[in-house]
Amino acid sequence: MDTDIKKTVEGDRRPAVFRQDPVNNVKLTVFIQEKLQQAEIACGGPEAFKANYLDKADPTVLQQLTTELITGR
Repeated sequence: MDTDIKKTVEGDRRPAVFRQDPVNNVKLTVFIQEKLQQAEIACGGPEAFKANYLDKADPTVLQQLTTELITGR
């Protein structure tokens, strides 16, 4: 961080934002799994989500996503 910014309000805000940002605090696979579950609920359940969205998605991308979510990398 620039030394001129360190002693300002902006200098305090940046580290606080960094600490609260999910990109820095949550494993990506966990974040994606949570968002997929929220999407299922918003769409009326897993069956509706699958029929309306997943069945129309690129199967290669779905396979890659599934593999990553299962392995939890």
